Amino acid sequence: PENNGANRKEYDFWDEVQFTEHKKWFAPCVWISPAGRMLVQRRTKPITDLKKIPEKIPAFLKDTKYLNFGWLGKQLVMHDYGYVADLKFTKAMMSKDKMWGNLNH
Repeated sequence: PENNGANRKEYDFWDEVQFTEHKKWFAPCVWISPAGRMLVQRRTKPITDLKKIPEKIPAFLKDTKYLNFGWLGKQLVMHDYGYVADLKFTKAMMSKDKMWGNLNH
C-alpha cells in the first residue's frame, strides 16, 4: 500500500525530535524498512476517556484528531505525525481545545 512517503517522513522527524524537549509529545519510532514501507513505533494505548486529555497541548501539534494520539504510560503522545515534517516548534506555546474527532478505532 502507498503511503506517499509518510513513514519515512515520520521516521526522519522522530530522528530529529528525539533529542529535543518536545520528544515527550511523540511516540518513538523504533525501526523502518529500507524502502520505508514498514515502520515500527512504540505502541500507544487508545484514548478512551476524554476527561483524561490534558487541558492544553502544544500549539505546534497539527492534525490533532483523537485517532492520531494515544497514551504511553501517563503521557499523551501523537503516534501519527507523518504529515508534520514542516513542524515549527515554539517555546511554551500551549493551546486549549485543539483536539477533535471521535474515539472509534
